[in-house]
Amino acid sequence: MNKDEIINLKEYFHIWGNQDFSKLNLDLLTQLFTKSDFVETKPYLYRRKLIPNDSRFKQIELVYDEDQKVKAIVWDLNITYKDLKDYFGEPIIHYEYYSETTAFAFRSKNQDIEIISTRTSGKLNQLGESFFENESETKIENPEFTFIQFSLK
Repeated sequence: MNKDEIINLKEYFHIWGNQDFSKLNLDLLTQLFTKSDFVETKPYLYRRKLIPNDSRFKQIELVYDEDQKVKAIVWDLNITYKDLKDYFGEPIIHYEYYSETTAFAFRSKNQDIEIISTRTSGKLNQLGESFFENESETKIENPEFTFIQFSLK
C-alpha cells in the first residue's frame, strides 16, 4: 500500500475536486501520479498515459493541448453508480446516440473543473433508483463504470 491508498477513494476524489489546477502543470501532475515511464501520443489529442503509483487505478491519462495545458485527467478504475453518486452527487444522465453510450455528468463547485463525467456502453434508462438496459426489462441494480474524467477549463 502506498501513501495515496491510505485515504479512501471518496476522500481522494474530494481532494482532487478541490485542487487549484491553475498551479498544476503537465510535468508536475505526471510526477504526482507516477514514478514510471509513460506513453505519450500526439495525434489530434495530446495524451500522456501513466502507470499510476496508486494501485486502485489501472491507468491515469492526462489530456493536454499543444501548449501543455492539461485539459482533462482520466482515472481508469472500476466504480459503481452508487459510489459515483456518493462521491459527486446527483448526475445528469444523457444517452448519446452517435456513440451508443449513456453519459453521466456531475457538476463541480471548483471553478477550474468544467465537468466530471463517465459513460457506459449502450442505453440505460432510469426509473427511480433502478436502471434498465436499452428498451428491455433487464434491470441493472448498480451499473459499473470504468473511468472518471475531470474536464478542466
